[in-house]
Amino acid sequence: MRNHFDLEAIKARLPIASVLELHGIPATRERARCPLAGVCDNKIGTSFAVYDDGRRWTCHRCHAHGDVFNLLAILEGLTVGEAIRRAAALAGVAPGTTPPLPRGPRPESAERRARRLLGEQFRVVAAQRDLFRGIARNPALPIEGRADALAGVVLCNRKLDLLMNELAEVRS
Repeated sequence: MRNHFDLEAIKARLPIASVLELHGIPATRERARCPLAGVCDNKIGTSFAVYDDGRRWTCHRCHAHGDVFNLLAILEGLTVGEAIRRAAALAGVAPGTTPPLPRGPRPESAERRARRLLGEQFRVVAAQRDLFRGIARNPALPIEGRADALAGVVLCNRKLDLLMNELAEVRS
């Protein structure tokens, strides 16, 4: 069993403004100068902004962005794991001793499934095209060969119908 931190609890108890103030950087609701010395070359502009009720930040000049853990890691020169432990200490969140969730196959999201189905459709259409080209390019192909190629085309059509129905289910 390993120690696991409740990241959402840490983020709720330790807003980005607190981390900025801890490092002597005034935290305002408006844009400010980027506090990432050595990362951002913005000396006078107002490129740094905090979003999502103080849970996300971005610098529109150097394109650095992240959450409270990323900000701590950059400001204090820590790895993300060290930053999580530091943030937990600052927020007063003790690690839990629950075992990690078992790793198994994740359920496929609807968007990912739709992309996979579209890719499969393209592959079936390409196979169908190749079968037709084989028939057209070989006029001397015996009737058995033509029949086999046409049977392959019919199988491709059936597969396309199944894929189209599955894709329609995913999109609805």
